[in-house]
Amino acid sequence: MDGLAEESRRLPGMGFDGRVVIHPSQVAAVHEAFRPDDRDVERARKIVLAVEGQGGAAVSVDGHMVDRPVIAWARRLLARASPGVG
Repeated sequence: MDGLAEESRRLPGMGFDGRVVIHPSQVAAVHEAFRPDDRDVERARKIVLAVEGQGGAAVSVDGHMVDRPVIAWARRLLARASPGVG
């Protein structure tokens, strides 16, 4: 179980947003590994709030240009962070 948790923690950094498990006892470790941290959730919220009501393809958030791929990342991250989404 420790190896599963350790490997799962590396996967989000490689672009994965989930993984398949073969036993119910593995679910909690994988969910914990893929749960976004508070810093990422706050950044994603700022991005989504900045684009609400904007019709453009890019906005500025904290002095950085944010374009469609980053906006899509923010929305996916918030969906994963929301209770009941799994």
